[in-house]
Amino acid sequence: MTECTTSENSGPPEGVIAGFQTPGGVAINRSWLLMKYLTAKTTIPIPRSPTAPNKINLLHFTMAPTLVTLVRHGQAAHNVDFQHHLHDTYLTPLGESQCQSLPSRFPAEPPVTLLVSSPLKRTLQTTLIGFAPQVQSGVKIEVVPEFQEASALPCDTGSPREVLEKEEAFKGLDFSRLGDDWDSKKGKWAPEPEPLRARAKEARNYLKSLDTSHVVAVLHGAFLHYLTEDWAGDGSFPGTGWSNTEFRSYTFKDEEGDNATLVETKESHERRTEHPLGNTEMKEFEEVGGKKN
Repeated sequence: MTECTTSENSGPPEGVIAGFQTPGGVAINRSWLLMKYLTAKTTIPIPRSPTAPNKINLLHFTMAPTLVTLVRHGQAAHNVDFQHHLHDTYLTPLGESQCQSLPSRFPAEPPVTLLVSSPLKRTLQTTLIGFAPQVQSGVKIEVVPEFQEASALPCDTGSPREVLEKEEAFKGLDFSRLGDDWDSKKGKWAPEPEPLRARAKEARNYLKSLDTSHVVAVLHGAFLHYLTEDWAGDGSFPGTGWSNTEFRSYTFKDEEGDNATLVETKESHERRTEHPLGNTEMKEFEEVGGKKN
């Protein structure tokens, strides 16, 4: 630890600062800490990088994204005529058309600063086609296995890293996050309520850790309910359906601890068209027990 000075003596006592334990044992809000660091008049401890002790570890001052927009992929082959037996399906021609229309439907402001995609083929395609202007302008794509679909149906099971790396359409994407077991549907990837809730929490914390202003994540209809913790809806299955290429925007709730709660913006909620779960979502919820608990 090192010290910096801030303009006021008031504020939280020494404690857990960005994950570092200090004698007071009290958590300090990151926003407060960054503000004090920038005003620089009173002494407070600042974490330094363990590998480079002469450098302040700015990672610990990373602020959550201002806006997170979640997008469901375009129509894929398994969405047509209950073809859930098909493995890691591609977009249909209609799905490609849905993605091609995204730039004209997606708000231009605030600009997208980072793209995150599930590693399944249909989400990768949706990201590359639907956000082609952003990709062409240099916006980075993060391929993150925690955003894969919930069930273990063949259509919701991804392909090995080496297969994806050979796809011409996916050249240039970084698949280094994909471990050997990412498509196993076992352990943390299991299609069961407990690991699904844990994986959704991990995915939310990942989003919250990103040092960017507007992140767009492209993923799947069933897992979106776990990620957003939005189970509103009628019928025997939780949640309301997400249409193909539907998008909703969120901010993070201001809270302490290791949880990261997404709160849908008023504008996003007002543009929703509520509708029941689709056939594919119903089948996926059946596969994982048909309920969130």
